[in-house]
Amino acid sequence: MSQYYTNSYEQEGLRKYISNVFMTMGIGMLITAAIAYYCYFDLMSGGFIARLVYTNPLSTWILLIVQIGIVIGLSARLQKMSVGSARAMFYIYCVINGITFGILPLAYGVDKVFVAFMYAAVLFGCCAVIGKTTKVDLTKFSGLFMGGLIALLIMQVLNMFFGFGGTSIGFLGIILFMGLTAWDMQMIKRNYYYLANNGEAAAKYSIISALNLYLDFINIFLYVLQIMGRHSND
Repeated sequence: MSQYYTNSYEQEGLRKYISNVFMTMGIGMLITAAIAYYCYFDLMSGGFIARLVYTNPLSTWILLIVQIGIVIGLSARLQKMSVGSARAMFYIYCVINGITFGILPLAYGVDKVFVAFMYAAVLFGCCAVIGKTTKVDLTKFSGLFMGGLIALLIMQVLNMFFGFGGTSIGFLGIILFMGLTAWDMQMIKRNYYYLANNGEAAAKYSIISALNLYLDFINIFLYVLQIMGRHSND
């Protein structure tokens, strides 16, 4: 009987932990969507942000460098940061992402952006469920995922210079980040059981987990949108 209550308590704690991760991720997604929506209409009307960001190539590079810096800073300095600081950095990242995403509806059309978002949500959701429920140890595929990321990066660089393989890159990116979604979900479970007795550390890693899932979803969305955009131009 005591074993039953112990397992029930652990499962309830895990559900709350996962819910907290997805709540943090969801807030980040809403922030990104709201900022992107505002920036798109500001761009259409030639407002301040449009003049400051979208007409100045240097500002785009600055935003990109800040985004990379936030991800590296969160990963490297998580242990020394407070929970509030880590959460604030994550939300700042979501704001900056929203600014850069403001141009997507103009480039692809609002309808394609919406459809790509829905496709990405389905793919992401299915992989998240698989990652939570599977009994397969996905950590043994860590090397495969890392190799896939390196190959994807090389292919993207080649595509920039030679302009080929765009659709193949899109499908590879979708498959890779679907796998990473399942892997990150399994790591959330592992982190919970490892850090269950350390509330502050668990809270910090829940933010990193939210960031990882956020990046997985964003990348799936962007690759789906890339494929849709290429097919519409064929």
